[in-house]
Formats: sequence, C-alpha cells, structure tokens
Amino acid sequence: MLMNIKRIFVFLVAFLVPSFCLAATLKTNKKLDVSENIKNIYAFSQEIKVNNDLSGDASIFSQNIKINKNIERNLLAVGADIDISGNIGASTRLVGQNITLSGTVEEDVLVLAESLKINSADIKGDLWVLANSVNINGNVGGDIKIFSSRAVIKGSVGGDIQARVSDLKLEGDTQIGGVFTYWSEKEGYVSPEAKIKNGPYFNQTQKSNSNKIYNLTYSLLSIVILALAIAYGFKRQLTQIGGGSATDFAKNIGWGLLTISALPISLILLFSISVHLALALLCLYTFFMIIAYGLSTIYTGVFVQRIVSKDKEVNLGWVIVLIGSFVYLLIGYIPFIGTTIKFIIYTVSFGYLVNKSYALIKSQSARTKSSK
Repeated sequence: MLMNIKRIFVFLVAFLVPSFCLAATLKTNKKLDVSENIKNIYAFSQEIKVNNDLSGDASIFSQNIKINKNIERNLLAVGADIDISGNIGASTRLVGQNITLSGTVEEDVLVLAESLKINSADIKGDLWVLANSVNINGNVGGDIKIFSSRAVIKGSVGGDIQARVSDLKLEGDTQIGGVFTYWSEKEGYVSPEAKIKNGPYFNQTQKSNSNKIYNLTYSLLSIVILALAIAYGFKRQLTQIGGGSATDFAKNIGWGLLTISALPISLILLFSISVHLALALLCLYTFFMIIAYGLSTIYTGVFVQRIVSKDKEVNLGWVIVLIGSFVYLLIGYIPFIGTTIKFIIYTVSFGYLVNKSYALIKSQSARTKSSK
C-alpha cells in the first residue's frame, strides 16, 4: 500500500504539476536530455539525464533521474530512481525511492529515500539520512545522522556519527574522527580494523521504537514528495497560504467542512443518476483530498515559520516543506488532541484549495466573456 502511494506521488511530481518559475529555465518533456549549459534549471519529465555541466542551481522532478555532469550550485532532485555521478558545488537535497550518489558534494547532503547507496562519494559537509536501507562507502567531512532500518558504513568520517537503526554494520578500516553513538535493538557489528576516536557507544532500544521510526520514514517520505511538488508547482498560487485574517481562516474552514461532508453525499445521489458523472466527481474528490493533504504540511510549515521569525513575508521553499511535514506528522502523536488538530489543519487546507479553485474558475470565466 505504501509503495503504491509513493508511486502516485512520484507520478504527480513528474506529470501533473505545472511550474511557474522566475529567473530560471523551465524544461519539460517526456524524456529530457539536458546537454547545454544552463544557469538555473527547473525540469519536469518522466526521464531526465544531465549530460552537460550546469552553472547554477538545479531543481529536477522526474521518475528517473541521471546526473552525469557537474552542477555548480545547489541540487534538489525528487523522483523514483536517482543516480548522481557528477559533482555538486553546494548543498544537495534528494527525495526518492532508490538513490545512488557517487560524485563530490561541496556542502551538506539531506536524503529522504527507500534505499540510499553512496559509492566512493566525497561529501565535504554533513550527511543527514532518513531511509529504510543505507549503504555508505565513501568520505564524509562533517557529521552523519542516520534514521534507518539497516545501515552499512565504510570509509572516512571527519565528525560525529549518530545513528538510530535496527541493524548496523561498521565495516573495513573505517575511520571516525569524532564520537560514534548509535541506538538499536541489538548491538551492531564493528570491524576490528575500524579506527574510532571516541566510541562506539551503544544504546539499546525497544522494538516498538524502531517500528515507529520505520513507519515515520515512509510517511515523511511520501508527504514530502507530494508537498514539494505542490510548493514548486503552484508557488504563485500559494503566496497567501497560512496568512490572512481570522475571517479568511473561518471562511476556509467553513468551505472545507462543507465540501468534505457534502461531496460524499452528492456522490451517492449522483450514482443513481449517472455512473460516469459520479466516477468523474469521485476522481476530482480524490485528487482534492490528496492535494489538501500536501497543502496541510505547507500550511503547517508556513505557520511555524511565521511564529519563529514573526515575519509576514515567508519565502515558500524546501525548508518550509520539510519543517511542515515533520511537525504535521508529529502533531498526530499528541495525546487526545493531536488527531483533532490535524483534522482542523486539513479542513482549512481543503477549504483554501476550494476557494482558490473557485477564484480561478471565476477569473477564467470573466476573461472568456470579455474576449467575446
């Protein structure tokens, strides 16, 4: 079930998301081969290959991503299968199912994945990983933080390692320049040839804790993929999300409650009149529910950012998406009221989506009348 949900989210990212980009080159095609030097690129496709050096930032959304050349600045890649053999000049954020990294990254790397393989890579900054399976065979100049079911580490680490895993292996002549601490149900394997400055320190955990981390990994991965697609695809339309007055909030929650409760009743009645119309409405309702779920995390992230920075102007980007996704999932663990809070956020987001859709249809209708 989780696998199917992830595939749906990747499909939304690769095919259904329009992009509104400023100061960047937009590339879209079923199969895209980037073979020219572009300063900043936003790419949406079923399959993307980067076969030429890029002199700026790159944001790539696709089912299959293969980066063979260098990217001078930051990289954001969201997809199913991601293979990076080129060098990245700044930070790297990767969200996907199967990710392979074998180039050089000058700054930090953040990964949300089903499976991560680092083959002879050289990461100059920190490495943060939330994945089911992690295999690190390379050099990391900074710290490593891992949340995973299975992790294998071999290479050189300049800083500390903190790992929360079910199964851990430290292989070969691995060198760790800082403190090595890990939390697991059982004691992991540490090669006798490994050189550790301080550690290893083993902290035993209960099995239930590992299962919670495992489930949180999949939930966070799925919702981040969806929220990133919405945030980057509908950036202009989301400028006012999380803001507005108390009247706007009440309006959104009112429309949200009305549509969430009324549409299922309408579906039942419509099935007795026309099956085809009912199925069409069901598809629309399902699509709105999925988009509203992603909007809930964005709304949460914007709300948190406004509280912390006390700034009405919020730059919607990957940081807000990650913060919102994590906080939104954690809210569900609050006893008694967590589920209620999440439902309120979801309802407001659903109402916001309905209002925006209505405004768009109304605007389009007015343009059509004026053009006649």
